[in-house]
Amino acid sequence: MIINYEYYTQLELEKCSIILYKQISELEIYLNSEQLEKLKPDNSVLVINDLTSIKVFVKLEEDAEKNRRLGAKVFGEIITFKPEIIKFLGILDTAFVEGVTLSSYTFDTFKSKKETYTPVFLLNESNKETFESIRNIIESVFWARDLVNLPYSHLNALDFEAQIQNRFENTPVTTTFWNKQKLEEEKFGGLLAVNKASSVEPRFGILEYKPNNPSNSRPIVLVGKGVVYDTGGLSLKPTENSMDFMKCDMAGLAAMVGTLDALQKNNSNKWIIVLCPITDNLIGNNALAPGDVITMKSGHTVEVMDTDAEGRLILADALEFAKTLNPQIVIDAATLTGSAVRAIGDHAAVIMGNAPSVIFHSIAKIGEQTGERVARFPFWDDYQDQLKSEVADLKNLGGPTAGAITAGKFLANFVAYDWLHVDIAGPAYTHKPWHYQKIGGTGFGVRLLHSLIQEL
Repeated sequence: MIINYEYYTQLELEKCSIILYKQISELEIYLNSEQLEKLKPDNSVLVINDLTSIKVFVKLEEDAEKNRRLGAKVFGEIITFKPEIIKFLGILDTAFVEGVTLSSYTFDTFKSKKETYTPVFLLNESNKETFESIRNIIESVFWARDLVNLPYSHLNALDFEAQIQNRFENTPVTTTFWNKQKLEEEKFGGLLAVNKASSVEPRFGILEYKPNNPSNSRPIVLVGKGVVYDTGGLSLKPTENSMDFMKCDMAGLAAMVGTLDALQKNNSNKWIIVLCPITDNLIGNNALAPGDVITMKSGHTVEVMDTDAEGRLILADALEFAKTLNPQIVIDAATLTGSAVRAIGDHAAVIMGNAPSVIFHSIAKIGEQTGERVARFPFWDDYQDQLKSEVADLKNLGGPTAGAITAGKFLANFVAYDWLHVDIAGPAYTHKPWHYQKIGGTGFGVRLLHSLIQEL
């Protein structure tokens, strides 16, 4: 969806105005003394509706995420009036504007009656460059949300390829996609194995954005899990509260292409490559079976203990291929394990890997600022013991404990560079509204990784 940001130079009130402040004295130009007395110091949001206009007074917090959530609360208050224009006055807090804008998302692709309300957000001209950057990022978040919300009937592997091709047409991003024959030639054994039961060929995409004179001499490589639908394979998932929303199992790749989209629109000076392993994980006559042994692109043999541990198989091939790119760092994102959700819940991602400590420090700090929080898990070599196989080099599943970590340790076997693994199984999809998140795909990771990459 398109976000309508427009700009003003005069401070006059509109029919719907949001006035942001930190001290009540800042409101003297908007309110008379009698109205000022009605503002209580602990009242964070006050709505004054005098029939001809709506004025919303919002006392800002010191914390960016609290202001983002305030923005969501205010949008919920004023959407009932459906004003055509919403003007921001007073302190122009970027996090608050993000919260309002993120809350305006709708997904009505399959509804016969479309949501037609798309307000204009009127912002101060002097901050135009900042807010244009924010708009670019949020539009990319919305695209990532759309991708996750599209059902398998409308987003198989070939559809996903088309979505990416269309998005980056006439941009500085070059796109290359390999078909099944090419993947067989390149020996992508993990991706091909997961795809065995499908009637739709897998795809592997290589997206590259390289501006003139990039600040990094080696590329930053992003890898996303692109399982467009996951039945669990022969290790079948339960239908209720699991398989019924497995259209979201490509949220890792949605986050990565969304991040690339935001960076190129904001004319980033970073050289970035995104790797896109895409398939479904179905059941059928040729399905991968528990106990099968497959050979990965790396040459490792893997005993498949659980066909529902498929994401790590397709990521492993992509991580192996990343070695050929001489990367500065590789970051992967995936809805990889239910274990991550059970450990820390829905509102943060799990991170691990062998990246320098400064990277872990940076992403944690940025996550607090953007509200896309992360928690670092231990990554000791002891966990590798759970992946030993009697018949192959590795098993694709560890023991009954530390599942998120053993999944990361499996991937580490295919890594030979600085690497950060982000398990977004919890925050990638929400089953109920959560502040500025709507039910469905959240676009988690786009704002987080955009900021991290710009700092690298």
